[in-house]
Order: sequence, then C-alpha cells, then structure tokens
Amino acid sequence: MSVIYYIKFTEEYMPSVAKHSPTRTTKMDNPVAEIRRLLNPSDGELSLLLNTGIRTVYRWLEEGPPPQYYPLIRLQELIDLARKSVKEEAIAEWFHEPNRALGGSIPLRLILDPHGFELVRDELGNAAHGLPL
Repeated sequence: MSVIYYIKFTEEYMPSVAKHSPTRTTKMDNPVAEIRRLLNPSDGELSLLLNTGIRTVYRWLEEGPPPQYYPLIRLQELIDLARKSVKEEAIAEWFHEPNRALGGSIPLRLILDPHGFELVRDELGNAAHGLPL
C-alpha cells in the first residue's frame, strides 16, 4: 500500500522532465522586439542602432539578444528616460521628428553618433526632471 501511495505522490508533486518545455524568449520579453515596437525604426536603422547586421537583428528578434550587449544596454537606458518624459504612444514620433532643442536634428539619427547620443540622453534626462522637450 505504501508503494502505491509513493507512486501517486511522485506523480502529483514531482513533475516529470517531459512536462517541462525549455523556456524561450518571447517577443514581450525580448528587448530588441520592445525597441522595435517603441521606436518603430526601419530594419537598417535598427541594425545601426544595435551596431550589428540586419540578419543578426532578425535572429535576435526570434531568439533574443546576447546578455549584456553594450549597445543594447545604452539604447534601453535611453528608452527608459523617454518613458519618463514622453507618453509611450508618442515615443516613436518624438524619435522620428526634428527637434528644436537638438538643433533641428532627428533624435533617431542623432543617437547613431556617440556625441549625438549624449545630446539626446541629456535632453531626455532634462525632460524627465521636468524641463520641457
């Protein structure tokens, strides 16, 4: 009797390996897909923003990017600042429209340059602290 009880106990409380599927990065958990959704860049712009090739971007959209990829971390920091200062629906528009505070430059194109990235980050940081965009 105790053997039967033991078998029932293991089936109920110890899931088998076959019941578990490997976890994959879904599009909601994928930072590259999130950047694509929020900024709405072209494929070429996204590859330039991430400092990689278009085929690699496609692979990262499906499988997820490598952990601790520096260009992706910097871009995520910029998006976090944008979320603090601009409504989420307006983030893509802000990054695609010429900005007077940035000398009429388009922020999405400006962040491709390291100095331009700092200018955009400073502008979004000021806006996050209450200064107008």
